[in-house]
Amino acid sequence: MTRDPIAELSHDHGRLSSLVLDVKGILARVSGEELAFEEGADALLENAEVLREELLLHFALEEEGLFPFLEAHAASLLPRVEALRGQHDAICTRASELALAATQSARDRVGFATCLAAFERFEQLYAAHAKDELAFLADLDAALAADERERLRTLLAAL
Repeated sequence: MTRDPIAELSHDHGRLSSLVLDVKGILARVSGEELAFEEGADALLENAEVLREELLLHFALEEEGLFPFLEAHAASLLPRVEALRGQHDAICTRASELALAATQSARDRVGFATCLAAFERFEQLYAAHAKDELAFLADLDAALAADERERLRTLLAAL
């Protein structure tokens, strides 16, 4: 992590949201028969797996770096940190369900219907989380002193 740590974490959400939209677009194109089922199923599987992996990496930075840092330096934020942790757990579960459903969708159209439902559940959680986390990061951005920001940047870069 070479830039400001809060800006980097916020930027991750832009990338993650773009991946969510990619999956949504594939689902819509296959559903609308603009994209052949077989081609769509392959693209869906690839994109769902990339989304899951990038979510896990982003959450790992927060869970292993940002949150422990805040526990030591910003106790007033702990209730919000715990709420975000709970959201991470739920989103990871939904992202794994989506990836599994995408694997099944490659086999048949019944699996594709399961994938549509899994995506809807995932998207609802992710959208609420992204809003909450971006607000949290904005508040944190305003609260961190320059020396704290540098310590956090160094910590996250080591992960």
